[in-house]
Amino acid sequence: MARKVLVGFPFSKSFLIKCVSIKNYNFVYPVSELIFAVISFFQLVPELKEESDPVRKRRLLTNYFCSCDPEEIDPALAYLSGKKEKPILFSEELAAFASEYLQQPIWMIETSIKEVGDVSEAIALLTGNLREGLKKDGDDRKRDTNEVGLTLSENVSIGSPQNELRFLIAIAEEIRSNPQSQRSKHLLFSLWNSASVPEKIFLHLILLGKRILKVQDSVLLFVLADCFNLETGVLLEKAAAKGNPWKSTSVLKTLSLWFPDRNLNRLSLREVVKRIDPSLPQTWKEPLPFPDDKNAEGLSFFSIPRNAILTQIVFDSFGTAAWTKDGYLYRNQIPQIIEELSQIQESAVFIGWISTSQSESTFEIYDILNRNQKDLSNQTIAERRNSLDSIFKQEFRFVSLVKWNLVPLESAMRRNATPFQSATRKPTVFSGQERESSVQKIEIFNFLNATAFVFHPSESQFFLFKPPAKTIKTALLYGRKSINAEGSSFWELSFGIRNSTDRSEGSMRDLDSSSVDSDLPLVTIARIVVDSGQDLFAEFDSFFKENTIERKGPIRGVPTTWKAELSFQNLVRSRRHKIGFFLEDVRIQGRIPSDQALDDLQALIDVLL
Repeated sequence: MARKVLVGFPFSKSFLIKCVSIKNYNFVYPVSELIFAVISFFQLVPELKEESDPVRKRRLLTNYFCSCDPEEIDPALAYLSGKKEKPILFSEELAAFASEYLQQPIWMIETSIKEVGDVSEAIALLTGNLREGLKKDGDDRKRDTNEVGLTLSENVSIGSPQNELRFLIAIAEEIRSNPQSQRSKHLLFSLWNSASVPEKIFLHLILLGKRILKVQDSVLLFVLADCFNLETGVLLEKAAAKGNPWKSTSVLKTLSLWFPDRNLNRLSLREVVKRIDPSLPQTWKEPLPFPDDKNAEGLSFFSIPRNAILTQIVFDSFGTAAWTKDGYLYRNQIPQIIEELSQIQESAVFIGWISTSQSESTFEIYDILNRNQKDLSNQTIAERRNSLDSIFKQEFRFVSLVKWNLVPLESAMRRNATPFQSATRKPTVFSGQERESSVQKIEIFNFLNATAFVFHPSESQFFLFKPPAKTIKTALLYGRKSINAEGSSFWELSFGIRNSTDRSEGSMRDLDSSSVDSDLPLVTIARIVVDSGQDLFAEFDSFFKENTIERKGPIRGVPTTWKAELSFQNLVRSRRHKIGFFLEDVRIQGRIPSDQALDDLQALIDVLL
């Protein structure tokens, strides 16, 4: 039933997907392509609810805010950021109105609401059925809107789609003044008779005092920066210091105060595509995997700091902006680093790793991407290092350049270790005798534990040396089946492991009493996408059809009997993940027997963090 929310919606999701192509940017996803079709607020909301890809979400939002009526910007931002109104009607009252309008007993309305699972959506769908041929003799439901006085003010034009958001808000406020009056009922009935399903859902949510949608604040700030041609990094910093601009009386007035020297005219969609934001991170040549058959003799290397965060810091006339793959890194998170780098008097883009120890962060730079507006990507690594040396003539406490080393001769040949190792058992790298005689081989270049960049200074490309993948025993918890941009089906699967340290009631996941892990709480450790071209797709399809035991919208829960060994490259710290990290390059290695015990979260953390 939930899919019916698109009734009367002029743009299907498949149409929108065809208009968008995704580019794999390294850090932040710029708006490189947009949907050049004007959409209304009510077309935007259901699309955002269905869309999980942040790039497409941002493009949809930019499309709307670049073309909507200027007076719609403030209320639209307020509702998209999660604003809730004070309730005007109780759900029982709205259902009673629907019963009268539809001339159906209240139990039928309540049954439909229970089936759909949402009052707003159910009544919108029910009243939508009257569009075609449900009018009875003498029934006056198809009254003209002017007959019931819908022109609430001279400033609200019924016929203009540009004003439809403000129009419905005005209707809701008119009903608020006297919810049980005859006029309020006439207004509601006329809207049910003439509005689209998404418009009705919006009105119902306002009447019931429920949230329309909650879009991440940073996404809305990105969109504002695109629409008004502002530096995204500067806008993010100002919003963090002074509060989000949509919490004020006027977004435009707030932006005018923050950027007094700017002409805050909105860009067109095509201008947004072409705009250059100097505060955004730059794309760069990611390191290539080091070939298995290549000898590392004569090459240089440097180890990647463990648990460090890859960071790009941009300097320009606007100031400083730091970015990770998770998003923007605020100045107050790395104040000492920003303070030291502020002594640099030229434009540049650095890339390196930020490590944190005892509340102090350090930035270790390994490359420079741009200097004084000149792209350095085609220069050799040695030439780029000379640029860094010329910039950092003095030593800093919190900022440094990585130290190059020659690959030890003993380590030049590729290791002959097993391709996988258990993530919850510490590996034995050397025997006692080997450790004694291999002091020079040392931990600098320990293939089993460290990741390193390998390179020749006279070339421009770094290569990545990775340790063997680690494995972990997990259970399938949830799955969501959907369709990708190319129209192919895929499963997005959630796998979990034991969490022996968490015994709270809310964490318990006892889905299968016969499982060896049934008495232990489980925590999601990884999400994996399996598309229709992969061998396991049909097996998952069949398993979910036969074993679904709970539903949360499109997400299905299953017993913890389908177990798998997952491989992954590393644990990466992340504030966006509840457990504090995510698994890098995670893959399904194969199914394991259902009676095998799962690995434990704490053991994983003890070994790898």
